[in-house]
Amino acid sequence: MTKSNLKDEKAKLNHDYKANIRFLENLLEEIKLATTIEEINDPHILAKLTDCIDFFKDKVKIS
Repeated sequence: MTKSNLKDEKAKLNHDYKANIRFLENLLEEIKLATTIEEINDPHILAKLTDCIDFFKDKVKIS
């Protein structure tokens, strides 16, 4: 792996971390504003949350 490829990979990983953190921050705000669980029990939100959890599990090697 060249130095340039390593730098690109690190930048992509950094972007992925930031995107997942933004998603979690936005989800937290939605939860704070929700008055019922049905307001946040959206299949798309739950799928993205699952993806986000899997991403972090993979990166920190949690099983």
